[in-house]
Amino acid sequence: MEGLRSAVLGACMLSTAVGIVTMLRPKGTMTRQIRFLLSVLFVLSLAVPLLHLELPDTLDVIETAQARAAEEKADAALRQTVLTEARQRTAAALVALLEGAGIRCDRLEADVYIGADDRIYCSEVRAECADMAAACRLLREALGEEVTLYVTEVIG
Repeated sequence: MEGLRSAVLGACMLSTAVGIVTMLRPKGTMTRQIRFLLSVLFVLSLAVPLLHLELPDTLDVIETAQARAAEEKADAALRQTVLTEARQRTAAALVALLEGAGIRCDRLEADVYIGADDRIYCSEVRAECADMAAACRLLREALGEEVTLYVTEVIG
């Protein structure tokens, strides 16, 4: 606030000085040079106090509770979208694996989660297949022992 007050006071004093110099200068001689010099002084008198103003840090202005809440909401939405896409792609890949082995699969669902290391893991697979034993064997080979399998046989 003090800097702004100094800038206004300097501009007022310089305007007074410009008026006095304009009245005292001889007619026709060095008019353009004096006008240029007075314009430069006027700009400097305004700029110098304003350059010394202390502006708030932009991070302090932006970092509010609302901004943090919006970021957390966007983060949660992104994680949910990633999980949905991972479920769909995992299920599609497993169905393609089973069908590639000649096993008909009527329904397959995969449960996935994001671990502490930000990796996506499959925790459980539920499937309805024509050949339950072959499907279990193939899924176990593909997914490992830590994934829980629920495979039911479709009759027909």
